[in-house]
Amino acid sequence: VISFLENNEKDFIQFKKNLYHSNTQSPAEKAKSIEEILTSVAKIPNEIQRRVYVQSLSNDLMIEESTLLRNVQKIRQQFYSKKDSIQKEEVKIQTNTPEQTSIPVLFLTDSEEKNILKHLIKYGNVIININAKIDGYDELQPIEATVCEYVVLYELKHDEVSFEISEHQLIIEEIENCLKKSFIPDEKYFLYHTNPIISGFAVKHSDEYRLSPHWKNTYDIHVDHPIEKLDETIKYLMLSFKEKKLRKLLSEKHEQLKKAESEKNETEINNTLIEIQKLEDIKKEINQRLRGRIIIV
Repeated sequence: VISFLENNEKDFIQFKKNLYHSNTQSPAEKAKSIEEILTSVAKIPNEIQRRVYVQSLSNDLMIEESTLLRNVQKIRQQFYSKKDSIQKEEVKIQTNTPEQTSIPVLFLTDSEEKNILKHLIKYGNVIININAKIDGYDELQPIEATVCEYVVLYELKHDEVSFEISEHQLIIEEIENCLKKSFIPDEKYFLYHTNPIISGFAVKHSDEYRLSPHWKNTYDIHVDHPIEKLDETIKYLMLSFKEKKLRKLLSEKHEQLKKAESEKNETEINNTLIEIQKLEDIKKEINQRLRGRIIIV
């Protein structure tokens, strides 16, 4: 069955390519032909064959390979999204259980996580300067590390912090697995990843930092490229993420305190108050470091 599908998709692709090169087609019809070709490529199960087709189409249609790849990945992501929505609806009907209580919007770290991941994918293999704790030294020591190493190992794993959104945490775990193998993933690694969740995220956000080359000439305005202040930006993103995580933890601790007070549990009250004070001290320190930093990401 798979062989039949692949062969038929290939025949259709060749047919559409011939139509594209036909002089009888209008620009709108040619654009539609390209969409249909990419949809057919996206349906080919074998990843290597899909890549070969994308490379071949790039040369044949004179369109950048990265542009074609992004569109193929977006189409595949739509396939999976449709499947997921159908499966979730089926599960909901079968179980008929009440929905779980969601995290208050005030404490959602979705936007912070996305910004961190976008920088990890785009600049994960770039080396930055950081101050880190090193055995044998009382004070923080300046060292060099890649963005991936700094965020995933030093900031998240070292502090035992994880992302709230499961899809985002999946990408962090993938990066950690790469680092364990002494491999620093670059943008192409994520764009071509076999897991559609990872490649889909990378494709969706891969072009967000590209400025028009005519921007300065047209408006006579200089806009810093993200990599120019990467050290500062990454540290700011991590502080913002941790500050919101602390707010959530503090809210949970205050709820525990209310419960302990209602039960008149003095031991629990004292322990919770100590934990709250520690968290407040950390939050205060983070807010002081964030103060005065205005970074657009």
